[in-house]
Amino acid sequence: MKPRKCRQKAPGCHGEYTPWTGHIQRQGVCQNPACLLKKAEANRKKKEAKERSKSAREKREAKEASLTMRARQKRARDKAQEFARLRDLADFAERGERPKCIMCGRENPASWHGCHFVAVGSKGGPKSFHPANINLGCGQCNFYKDQSQTEYRENMIKKYGLKVVLYLENEPLDYDLSVQDVEEIRAYYREETKRMRKS
Repeated sequence: MKPRKCRQKAPGCHGEYTPWTGHIQRQGVCQNPACLLKKAEANRKKKEAKERSKSAREKREAKEASLTMRARQKRARDKAQEFARLRDLADFAERGERPKCIMCGRENPASWHGCHFVAVGSKGGPKSFHPANINLGCGQCNFYKDQSQTEYRENMIKKYGLKVVLYLENEPLDYDLSVQDVEEIRAYYREETKRMRKS
C-alpha cells in the first residue's frame, strides 16, 4: 500500500507510515514515540471536549425543562418585541423617514421599545405576541404613559386600519397557550429576527 504522511510531525517524525502495517499506522501516525504521544494527547483532548459538550447540553436541557410558563412567555414576548422594533425601524428607513415613537412622536429617544397597544399583563395570552399589537415606541411612553393618554390609537388606525384596531381591542384572545404554542411563537420570531438582521 502507498505510504502516507504522518499528520503529527513531532520532533523525530519519520515523515511517512504504511497504513496496513498495524493499528497505530491506521490512526494516521508514524512509529515515532513523540508522534504517538502527540496523537494520544490530541485524542484525550478531543474526548474531554466531547464530554464537556455533552455535559453542557445536558445542563441546557435541564434548565430548559425547569423553566416556568411565565419565563417561557417572557422569552417569547421579548423576541416578538425585538422583531417589532426591527420591522418598524426598517419601514421608516424604507420610506426615508426618521423613526418616531408611535405614542408621542418623539424621534430621538434614549432607547426604542416594542410597545403593546392592548395591555397584556402578566398572563401572556395570544395578544402578547400579535405583531400588530407591538409597535416602535420610546421607553418613556412605554414605562410611564397609559396608551389611552397618547395618540397610540389614532396612529394605529393610520398604520393598520380601523378593522385591525377593533379586532385587537375587542377580540377575546385571552385563552391559555400551551408550552408548545409559546415555544413555536418564540422560534418563529427568532427566525424572523435573524432574517431581518441579515437583510
